Amino acid sequence: MPSVQEYVVVEQKKMLVEIHRRQSDGRWITYYFNHENTDEAIEFQSVELTITLGEIYRRVTFK
Repeated sequence: MPSVQEYVVVEQKKMLVEIHRRQSDGRWITYYFNHENTDEAIEFQSVELTITLGEIYRRVTFK
């Protein structure tokens, strides 16, 4: 689907977010955010949202 420019995978069992972005040449680049960078800003370009990993998981308790 050429209209898909970005998709995000949010792991439910550990603190991990993957952002997959299509580049202008059609290639995909993947960005990973995990527990080591909870305060780093994550930019969701397709919906113009910037949020931290800590904010995404703020109500989640891991075993």
